[in-house]
Amino acid sequence: MGYISGPTPPGVTVICLIPTSLCRKVVFLFVLLAVPGFARAQAPANDSYANSIEVFDSNSVTGSNAGATLEAGEPIPAGYTTTNYQATIWYVFNPVAEEWYEINTIGSANNTVLAVWTGSSLGGLALMQVVNDNQAGTVSRIRFEGLPGTSYYISVAAPNAATHGPVTLTVQAGGNQMINGGIYSTSISPGTVDVSTATATTTFTIEMSVTSTIAGGYVAVYAPSGQQVATSPFTAAVNRISGNNFDGTYAVTLTLPRYLVPGTYQLGFEVQNAASNPSKMDSYGWNQMSSLGGLTLTVLNSGAQDTYSQFIYSYGVPSASAAQTADFDTDGVSNLAEFAFATDPTAGTTGTFAMSGSTLTQTGLPHIFLTGTGTQKRLRVEFVERVADASQGLTYQVEFSDDLVHWAAAANAPQVMATSNGFQAVFVEDLIFGASKTYRFGHVRISYQLPP
Repeated sequence: MGYISGPTPPGVTVICLIPTSLCRKVVFLFVLLAVPGFARAQAPANDSYANSIEVFDSNSVTGSNAGATLEAGEPIPAGYTTTNYQATIWYVFNPVAEEWYEINTIGSANNTVLAVWTGSSLGGLALMQVVNDNQAGTVSRIRFEGLPGTSYYISVAAPNAATHGPVTLTVQAGGNQMINGGIYSTSISPGTVDVSTATATTTFTIEMSVTSTIAGGYVAVYAPSGQQVATSPFTAAVNRISGNNFDGTYAVTLTLPRYLVPGTYQLGFEVQNAASNPSKMDSYGWNQMSSLGGLTLTVLNSGAQDTYSQFIYSYGVPSASAAQTADFDTDGVSNLAEFAFATDPTAGTTGTFAMSGSTLTQTGLPHIFLTGTGTQKRLRVEFVERVADASQGLTYQVEFSDDLVHWAAAANAPQVMATSNGFQAVFVEDLIFGASKTYRFGHVRISYQLPP
């Protein structure tokens, strides 16, 4: 069996499968997939919390999370799953003085998710802060006030399967803090917004003391999955509503888009002294250097949701490679097809689906084959559907053709074969071959477009 994937009109991806018996007649289109074997890298020494490597102030260490795992009982930070938080290696820092410290992954060859925890056992760890790329490139930075006598456990994870590899971790005291006088108060109003039928706005207000005029920065809103969904610039000239350059109150209005998942959203903000001096900066909140506390926003939505964007983010696919027509893992299957057939867009290989009886045991690409005998021969296409996404703009259309140019929608409706966890495997059969037909082809046309 082979499959054909190619460009189509914007927003549409086609997966076309043909019986092997016909492949020799369509030489210019047939692609044969093979899944190469691979050897797993040996687990690093600090793969487990119990084997955390101690790091010291003003010191950098190198390591690798290639071959690393998530151990049984290991906590996953809120806003992450085992899909975008994987392959952790562990370090521990024991400060000798009470002061602010920065831990960062500057110099790492791969994207990193950095987290700092406190606690005396794996099951008893409490998360202080978690960050994935709060600065350009692959860099993650966390700042916190360290106390002597407290052990701070540091996990460095990978956001997807493609980013396992060399890691550099640095611990240093202090940093160029902008907000040295403290944050006096924060609020968000309204605290609940509804995006069921239109965008919505809310205003973030903060009172704080800074060392220099705020010349740049932003406020951002993050979905329950951790995905950034809204952002707005932040400067003293535009956003200060009272006070002066060093002690003031600032208000930033944010616009929340439609199609958001309902739930509790986190906030984060960053301030800089100047665009030419980005090192003199501070950031607080979700995916920022320091914790902001429990400030959250509630989003309501009884309408459609952008499940494609949620899927792409959950696998750690960068925004530059997130387009529906892109193929992030270069396995010949577009991001949209990976989404529609519920496969991993970062794995580098994509197989076909499997089922046992009426249970779908593995999602994957469609099957197509010749069924029936004698004068009853016909093509049969079997594929996986996302059940809930039919109302969110995702459609599947089986089509058949005699010449790979003119396609017609299948005359028969899909029939369910197996189900599992919001997915179902269905089949569609073509009409019986006519005596005059020399060739017959089938494909599944996928489109994803949110309702207006």
